[in-house]
Amino acid sequence: MSTKHKRRIKYLAFILATALLIVLMALVSAMSTVSPAVAQVATCTDCHNVTTLITGKKTEWEESLHGTGEAYLRGTSASCAGCHSGGGFSAMVAAGQQPNQVTVGDPNPTRQDCRACHQIHTSYTGTDWALETIAPVSLYALPGKTFDGGNGNLCAKCHQPRTKAPVAVNGVVTGITNRYGPHHGPQSSMMLGTGGAGIEGTSAAHYQYVENTCVGCHMGSTASHTYEPKVATCKGCHATATNFDINGVQTATQAKLDQLGNLLVNAGVLNSIDPAVAAPTVTSAQENVAYALFNWIYIAKEDKSKGVHNPGYTAALLDASIAAIELPFNAKWDALGGAPGAATSAATAITGGMYKNYVNGRLYYNQGTNEVYWVHGEILLKYNSLGRENGFLGLPKSDEQDVSGVAGGRWNQFTSGNIYWSATTGAREMHGAILVKYLALGPAAFGLPTTDETGVPGYAPGRKSELVGATIYWSGATGAYEVHGAIRGKWLAMGGPAVFGMPTSDEQDLAGGAKWSQFQGVNIYWSATTGAREVHGAILAKYIEYGGRASALGLPTSDEYSSGSGRRSDFVGGYIYWDASGGAQVVI
Repeated sequence: MSTKHKRRIKYLAFILATALLIVLMALVSAMSTVSPAVAQVATCTDCHNVTTLITGKKTEWEESLHGTGEAYLRGTSASCAGCHSGGGFSAMVAAGQQPNQVTVGDPNPTRQDCRACHQIHTSYTGTDWALETIAPVSLYALPGKTFDGGNGNLCAKCHQPRTKAPVAVNGVVTGITNRYGPHHGPQSSMMLGTGGAGIEGTSAAHYQYVENTCVGCHMGSTASHTYEPKVATCKGCHATATNFDINGVQTATQAKLDQLGNLLVNAGVLNSIDPAVAAPTVTSAQENVAYALFNWIYIAKEDKSKGVHNPGYTAALLDASIAAIELPFNAKWDALGGAPGAATSAATAITGGMYKNYVNGRLYYNQGTNEVYWVHGEILLKYNSLGRENGFLGLPKSDEQDVSGVAGGRWNQFTSGNIYWSATTGAREMHGAILVKYLALGPAAFGLPTTDETGVPGYAPGRKSELVGATIYWSGATGAYEVHGAIRGKWLAMGGPAVFGMPTSDEQDLAGGAKWSQFQGVNIYWSATTGAREVHGAILAKYIEYGGRASALGLPTSDEYSSGSGRRSDFVGGYIYWDASGGAQVVI
């Protein structure tokens, strides 16, 4: 080939290369004018499919939440596009905006891939790998707070709080929704030691000393694009580390999260301590509870590091929140003049409330009444023996107080019963229909109970409570009635419930100071002159038919007894005789 011919080929190649360059430049120029979503349709490996570096990083990225998550779909919303769409993020950075300043959603949102973080094909030089931004980030929800963590600033652009902690008005926080809390990604504020409710902290060692903060820990020396931190990276500072629970920070944090979460659940403001499903159950709450709820959500649902990002601030928030939940206990303690004594435990969550132990008893918070009550002494011991809050009595509903009309008597009310105490009777419980009857009669009528509610010998369906001056019996068939004095003595001497069944009336007054009580199988009458006498069976039926105590017969003067071939009961004005042949006959 001649030299002239060779020169022609070189010239044509130069012309073709120049034309190709012009086309490429035009293509790049056109790509820069379309929306970020369109520009990111192609990925690096579509062209660089034999570049080990790029394909390796893409493989790692595909394992990350940025590569696998579906949150990018929220990018169609203007309020989400700046962080949830890769294209939206690029547009936001290019416009110098914060996430809350984005006004247009991305109609075709994409995941945060290479182009979201790196300046790809902007100069066709080595600077194409430069990060989109490493400018310090002013946390827009927390005016005056700036995150300046080197390359980690790129992460902090989105990983910052969306809302600040609530402010109570007249001691109440309103407007609580299922988005309550700092909203997704407040890791930057956690590292700064800010953003929680009710307490400010200091920046973490991971912020002060780790080069490039988030990038330094989550990508490590190999620039891993899974963004999953490795224990090997931690060893640079924590030489003996075998996991992320360094110095037990995660274990301690989880224990406090569980404690606080349970307190919030039992305070009725949180539905679960599982961060995946946890959500507020109220629209407003008292300041102390609302702040504690915000901090639990901040740490458990949003930061998610279990204290690693800022151990000191995390612990301070949780301690303050648990203490805030305990404020009702402190107020009650003050109201009682410190009578419960020194605390011997932290507040403990229980179904329907919580309790805290003291030297002189226990304070219970009852969610249903939103009050704290003091239970102590012998009444507390009885309560404990009956299963405490898990027993049939349920939670307290009063402090210990005097029993009206009973000198030396004390009592506590509970959800499903009462416990009474005196030095002579000890502590005894009453509940159900027997308690209702007791309260209707009034404690002053027959004194305090001397037994807990028990079964009735010889009458399996029955229940009873012994009082100082009476017994209250109950069955489903009869209801609750009291029996006392000589009538009770007569009835029991005759065999009581096992022979004549349960009472069907309280003791009632009759003319002249007489008394009577009705039972399932007998009536017993008493007067000072006749004593207590029973009437039952066919003779009782005849007596009632004849007019009973108001008739000429008057009150009985004997029990029923054998007479001839039959049975007989004597009365003030005559008698009633019964035999099988003639039935019951009145004789005046």
